[in-house]
Amino acid sequence: MAINNPSIYNAVIAGATGGAQERWLSVGAVAGDFATFLTVIQAIATEVDSLIATAAITDAQAGLMQSIAQGVFANRFPVDTLAADYVDIATSIKALWTEMGTGLTAASSNTATVTEAADTLAVPATLLGPISHILVNGEGSAADDLVTITGGFTGQVLVLSASDGANTITVKDTGNISISAATHDLDSLDDTLTLIKDASGNWYEMAFADNA
Repeated sequence: MAINNPSIYNAVIAGATGGAQERWLSVGAVAGDFATFLTVIQAIATEVDSLIATAAITDAQAGLMQSIAQGVFANRFPVDTLAADYVDIATSIKALWTEMGTGLTAASSNTATVTEAADTLAVPATLLGPISHILVNGEGSAADDLVTITGGFTGQVLVLSASDGANTITVKDTGNISISAATHDLDSLDDTLTLIKDASGNWYEMAFADNA
């Protein structure tokens, strides 16, 4: 299952779960009793996420999606496990999210989860602090290479780490990235690579910590 935007997918999971269980909880003595319900909610999240192209999703956008999903499924209990069967409602959810998103105010932040596209990491414009932390998610939520970084500003410092320790992000000494080795592997949630952008647009290594 390829996920375009984990934060959108997770927001739908959280919102649809809260909405469907609003004011009452389906009977279950152990976690496994909700396995079918999880499959249903995952199908909904998959369909919604599939309609939204890979992008840098802000916390505000993710929160908006969670609120919409919760409202849509409030006091409803979906049972269909096929993602494609939710295309109509997913399309409406995306349309509402897109329109209401234009009313959100861009806020500065020091951290973001960003999904790569074509081995490229786009620094969100909302990361305005001199030192920012990016959790790098590989394209398709899989292990991935990182060879180019776009965006950011001269003097900006980025601390990179993997968003999922099971999916290694291999940062390469190529493109506009200059590091002290041919590659640095972010293969643990605790690994970090610190870079600074110079006036030429290149990102240079300041420090690498292999904390696995």
